[in-house]
Amino acid sequence: MTTPVEIPCIGCVVMLLDHREDQSADFGVFCSAEAGKVGCLRHFSTMSLTTDFIGDLVRDANRIDRLDACQKRRMLERAVATIKDLREAVGIPKGPGRDIVLDIHTTALSVERGWRDDIQVRETFLLAAGMIRDLHIVLDSGTTVSLV
Repeated sequence: MTTPVEIPCIGCVVMLLDHREDQSADFGVFCSAEAGKVGCLRHFSTMSLTTDFIGDLVRDANRIDRLDACQKRRMLERAVATIKDLREAVGIPKGPGRDIVLDIHTTALSVERGWRDDIQVRETFLLAAGMIRDLHIVLDSGTTVSLV
């Protein structure tokens, strides 16, 4: 198993969260500059990784009954991490109060215990996909958010 080091970009985070040891060579998880260490995936486009992940969320929402609880939890936790990273990249600060990302994370933790049915999980997958899509559009447009 690979031990992670500092991760410099969103693309690396997304790839690491979906990392499988047997696929590391195919997906370029190891940085060519530092053999054996997890590094920046400069040859991967962060935007295409994000778009692919949105597609994965929608596809899995449509086949939610075929996923086991661990796969559902893992996808939702990956969505939470992606949303947090994209918010940071766009410039949306963490603030006090209730955050919908907390609801997504709560659903992720509740899935394995059987506290959420497939309809609720499907809705959460689609909610996360929509949030990631919106943040992706904002990031891609070059818009930054600043609070006055």
